[in-house]
Amino acid sequence: MQKSCLKCGQINTAATGAELEACPSCGAIYSRVEEAMAAKARSAAASAQAQPIAVAAPTMPDSPANAAPQRVKGSDEKFCSECAAVINSKAEICPKCGVRQMAAPSAGLLGQTTTSGKNKVVAGLLALFLGGIGVHKFYLGKGLQGILYLVFFWTFIPAVIGFVEGLNYLLMSEKTFFERYGS
Repeated sequence: MQKSCLKCGQINTAATGAELEACPSCGAIYSRVEEAMAAKARSAAASAQAQPIAVAAPTMPDSPANAAPQRVKGSDEKFCSECAAVINSKAEICPKCGVRQMAAPSAGLLGQTTTSGKNKVVAGLLALFLGGIGVHKFYLGKGLQGILYLVFFWTFIPAVIGFVEGLNYLLMSEKTFFERYGS
């Protein structure tokens, strides 16, 4: 039996007809996508019949006091990547729209990164191998110091300092690195 995904258009020739079967391409569950599309079509048709077309005068946006209260997600919750519903952080599939959620990124081979994308292992390796020309300083956002390393690289002093800094980065705790280079 062939099943066509209404979300991405992928045709699944191996579909078994199961009610909760997921699309192999986008992860959407066929029956839930069909229900959501049917509900959207019904609401669009109902609003088109209920309201005549009229041009509204421009209005001021609602003040924060009049706006609908927004639900804030808790520490054990996340937003669905498709419908933005608040769901459990461990949920693999959104219960509202049926879309498979991407796994949270884990600390990889090189360890954790700061909020600005800096990693202490990368900084340490750059300082060890390319510290003589200041690549690690540019990586950490210290451009002026990187230029000084470039200007004086011919003296080999920046290479020695870079090697020592590389060892320092690698031996530094994650917490200390995050405090110094986190922003």
